[in-house]
Amino acid sequence: MAREQGNLFRFFAVGCALALTAALPSAAQVVTGNPGGNCIPAAADYDGDGDTDYAQLCDGAWHFYNPDGSYLKGIWVGNVAGNQPVPADYDGDGADEPVVFNNGAWFTFNYQTGALASSLWTGPAGSLGLALDYDGDGKADRSTYLAGAWHFYNTDGSYNKGIWVGNIAGLVPVPGDYVGNGIEAPVVFYTGAWVRYDFTTGAIAASVYTGPPTGSPAPLDYDGDGTLDFSVYDNGPWHFYNDNGTYRGGVFTGGGSNDKPISRRSLQ
Repeated sequence: MAREQGNLFRFFAVGCALALTAALPSAAQVVTGNPGGNCIPAAADYDGDGDTDYAQLCDGAWHFYNPDGSYLKGIWVGNVAGNQPVPADYDGDGADEPVVFNNGAWFTFNYQTGALASSLWTGPAGSLGLALDYDGDGKADRSTYLAGAWHFYNTDGSYNKGIWVGNIAGLVPVPGDYVGNGIEAPVVFYTGAWVRYDFTTGAIAASVYTGPPTGSPAPLDYDGDGTLDFSVYDNGPWHFYNDNGTYRGGVFTGGGSNDKPISRRSLQ
């Protein structure tokens, strides 16, 4: 019975997405091209103008594009296996810095000159690097996630604290400000469930269930109120939810085999 209800909900949600799309104007499309190699999208506000800029990290070359998709510039960050782009505003100047995380090491590059500006070691090797402003000071802080352990670090790379969120296959960290208090909280997504943790205590602060359908979590502020909203990209249908997890609507984006949702910082 539960499976049948889930399938009915999924059918209804996809149907809503298709119906909504029919009423929408044609979506904007910008083509930046494929510069070759293995490319990871790395959209961020690199020039501090308040608009997210198109960018790709491709085998050590970080490419930046103008709003119309034309090529702007590139910087070389090193073709090292395991490089993860983690752009964010780490210094509070209003512009996101090109930052690469690799096995515990963070490398910050100067966007204007392309030179290496600084490097920090936090460890641990094999972890996922995540940027979030956990103290609300307007600067992105460094954190790492590995097998259920979420570690947080000070500005100088020294250890601050850790939170256990559970070593569950398929769990995805999706940090952000979901409540509008100016602080980005540790949040994880797993098969339709969103779980937010209290940074101070490490305890679960809230949980919301939006699935089914399941898919890739793609939180974004779609109503412009300054807080992140729950949304899930499901290989074509993109679903949006209210704060209590109820379904709000959806759009159909095509469902290409290589499509990736890029609603905010890269989720890796």
